[in-house]
Amino acid sequence: MRQLLFGPRPSCLAAGFLSAIILSSSLLLGCAGQVRPLSESTRIGNIAARLTSILMKEPYTVTAPLFAGTYTLPPGEYFPMNEDGHGIYYAAPLGITRKSHGKVDRIEGGIHMPRAPGHYYSFFSLYLIDGGGRFRKLPLPDRFREGYGRSVVFRVRGEDVPLDEKGG
Repeated sequence: MRQLLFGPRPSCLAAGFLSAIILSSSLLLGCAGQVRPLSESTRIGNIAARLTSILMKEPYTVTAPLFAGTYTLPPGEYFPMNEDGHGIYYAAPLGITRKSHGKVDRIEGGIHMPRAPGHYYSFFSLYLIDGGGRFRKLPLPDRFREGYGRSVVFRVRGEDVPLDEKGG
């Protein structure tokens, strides 16, 4: 199951380089592909995506240096709402908290989970929907997926999906 959720782990140097490329393209271009409502036929492996969710057991904050701010994913269950060619968009139950330039507000967003491990876009991302209705993604750091089971859990039909006996 870990391979399905996370894919192979790149080397630290490759991951750093990859993160820089992804961060630049994701934030500067702001493109998340052709986003559409989740289809009834969309699957993650052999599971219908509509039967899945992501449970955040605690808040998770990401710093976005280019925007001089932070984004916090709140605890709660995130359900799949949209998809693109890269993965599934799981909406935060109450939106994301954004702190920037001394202001705090709540914006629509959540977690983008990749559907093709091993590709450049196969990292979990925080997504937000800007004022113009565009989806923007910010790659989540490795520590996000390293917290699997402790702070974040993938669920099917409301049941937690454990890591396999080999540790992932």
